[in-house]
Amino acid sequence: MKKSIIIIATGLMFSATVKAQTGKHEIRITGYSEGSSIRIKDDVSDGFARALASALVPGLDIYVQKDYKLYGFFGLGYRNQITERIKVGGDLGYMKSEQTFGPKTATTSNTDDIKKTRHMFIAMPVVEYSYIKTPWLNFYGSAAAGINFTSSTERKNRQTEKDNKVGFAYQVSPAGLRVGKKLAGFVEVGYGNKGIVTAGISYGF
Repeated sequence: MKKSIIIIATGLMFSATVKAQTGKHEIRITGYSEGSSIRIKDDVSDGFARALASALVPGLDIYVQKDYKLYGFFGLGYRNQITERIKVGGDLGYMKSEQTFGPKTATTSNTDDIKKTRHMFIAMPVVEYSYIKTPWLNFYGSAAAGINFTSSTERKNRQTEKDNKVGFAYQVSPAGLRVGKKLAGFVEVGYGNKGIVTAGISYGF
């Protein structure tokens, strides 16, 4: 009898441990992000670089930005519920941007436009904390940090230059809302490589 009780108790403890380790899983697809934070960063860095170049060597900066296209952030994420309020996981994402710089009116007409195309890939571990959680609603905040791989192509005067860089990637989203049970929609507000407003769908299992 004692052995049976010990075996049953051990089995229950093992089952509880496995359940705690497994947790609840969630797959996320990010279908929308305006990526404005990336554009803000580009505008500030490009403006500073060109202002510095003009100050050091007058007349060196003969280009002005004519067009900027940002195609938004598309991503895939995973979350695992490790406690009642905490989830951990990771995000993968891709974003493309195109910039066109044209010569200023005072320069020679023989100067062609500069066209820059950039492909950005990110990979970030994520921690998420739920402020309010019900079966249908989850109000949460999250923070992520990882790496950013950028592949750039610049076309100028019929010549092409390519450059690859690896940098720091992050996303801080203090306000996020997920509505639904297994299949749900979510929206997040924050700042980082994803942008300021991010939205998509998720599936929990």
